[in-house]
Amino acid sequence: MSWRSDHDAAREIEARLAGYGFDQQALNLEVFVQASEILLMFEGLLIAAQKRRTLLFREIDRHRNGR
Repeated sequence: MSWRSDHDAAREIEARLAGYGFDQQALNLEVFVQASEILLMFEGLLIAAQKRRTLLFREIDRHRNGR
């Protein structure tokens, strides 16, 4: 939060990051990569849940129809 509101803090933060070879673009890219990994994991969980739901409905239908 200081980075956004305090210009002195922003300069200090950016200087420290530059010392390690990072800039705002590199940070944004890293955040995007980390967020996309989490989103892909979440999407996989949703797909797995949908498959289980579909299989459960098929099983329920099979029992209702006496097959």
